[in-house]
Amino acid sequence: MTALGAASAWTHDLPVCFPGHSCVYYSPLSADAINVTSNLTPISGAIAIGCFAVLGLALLLVVYGLRPQVRRPHLWVVALGTALVLAGAFVETLAHLRLDAISRIFGLEGPGSPDLYGSWLLIGLAGKAMAVAGVASLAITATIAVVWSRNLLRTDETDAR
Repeated sequence: MTALGAASAWTHDLPVCFPGHSCVYYSPLSADAINVTSNLTPISGAIAIGCFAVLGLALLLVVYGLRPQVRRPHLWVVALGTALVLAGAFVETLAHLRLDAISRIFGLEGPGSPDLYGSWLLIGLAGKAMAVAGVASLAITATIAVVWSRNLLRTDETDAR
């Protein structure tokens, strides 16, 4: 019975509250994410800078991995592109949950307080940019792999003649 009681706690929405306003209920994972972002709001500017720095470094590595060369593109470029997509989606989802909770509690106008908003808009933008850059790097890597494969087949056909 204890396991059923613990499992049922995950089926109930949890309150997310900001001082001086009524609470809004979210799923347990969403409520936890919003509470974590509340704790991280004072350093959200540094998080936004870190996200953009990671994005810039990842783009440099992707460009380095896709430079013209005799061999095929490196497999780590695909892994890096996939990681960018996943990390970007995660970061953007956290920022979206935070901003959604603020708008649901305070309305569309919001309080305008940096204590609540922090730099979560920039973090959301960085997350979107990471996801787009990851998708673009995967598309470019796939295109290069197709072109490389076709060139290899043409070379093999020419050598066979």
